[in-house]
Amino acid sequence: MSFKEALTRNSRAFTAEGESTSVTTAPQNMTESEEMRSTSSGAPNGSGPDSLSQLIISHRLNGNNYLQWSRNILMFVRGRNKEKYLTWNPQPPKTEDPQYETWCAENNTVMTWLVHSMLPEISENYLLASSAREIWESARRTYSVKENTAAIFQLKRMLRSLTQGEKSVTQYYSALVRLWLQIDLYEVHKWSCHTDEVYFKQVIDRDRCYDFLLGLNDSFEDIRGRIMSIKPLPSLEDAFNMIKNEESRKALVQNPSLVSPSTITEGSAMVTRSNQGGDTRGKKSLRCDHCNKNGHTRDTCWKIHGKPANWKPRPKGEGFSLGQADWQS
Repeated sequence: MSFKEALTRNSRAFTAEGESTSVTTAPQNMTESEEMRSTSSGAPNGSGPDSLSQLIISHRLNGNNYLQWSRNILMFVRGRNKEKYLTWNPQPPKTEDPQYETWCAENNTVMTWLVHSMLPEISENYLLASSAREIWESARRTYSVKENTAAIFQLKRMLRSLTQGEKSVTQYYSALVRLWLQIDLYEVHKWSCHTDEVYFKQVIDRDRCYDFLLGLNDSFEDIRGRIMSIKPLPSLEDAFNMIKNEESRKALVQNPSLVSPSTITEGSAMVTRSNQGGDTRGKKSLRCDHCNKNGHTRDTCWKIHGKPANWKPRPKGEGFSLGQADWQS
């Protein structure tokens, strides 16, 4: 090999090595503002607006769902610490400020999020907006219906007509909760006194417990009466748990072969075992925080759930055996 050929080969190798080095080191030399712009989308692996559209596609703004859309957008934006671009708190930097370029890039990212979370016929109206805050405020003025009396009236009418019917207890309860949440979004109250606010929430919770109990099927009349007799009235969540346990117990008693183990609640299983006179070891360590008696918990307390349908008193003189009746009588 001649000296000229060797020199040419070495220069080519040096050039290739330099190109490889420049490619691998470029990301390390990325400026802080460039890193912020590359990660401001909040999506991993370089995914952009399309990933956001997939995340909140079920609540894209269509003109009639502003409340749901705005709540989803706030959760999404706050989760990426970008709410300041919707509120301008703090105010954006001046154009001569060194941080202005970064602010402008991130502002456009949030604008992209907003536009891609709307239906095309709505998003086209905001393509010429200059800031995310402009889009956010314009959508609020255009589509917010907090004062929409007709919408509140429709929700109240749906709530009044809603009963359990063919639905399970969980399905019925979930339908009620969805309506209540929508009403809460429309009816926003500002309280000057925290005590009044707490009392008002207690009143609302009690009224909703009544609504839940009134809409149940007649097959729950016994447990409904027992719940109504408890003073003070249990919370909505406690009442739901009592009814759910009763539903599981009824399903188990009526047709055990159709009830899978995963659907049998612990309370129903304990009632069945205690009624069959099972092992009573450890009952002394149990204590009910409702009736303050030993031998059981509130999950199987007869004062809450009533006695099992197939319970029979033990005849006198059969010997001493500690069962559920001994501890709850």
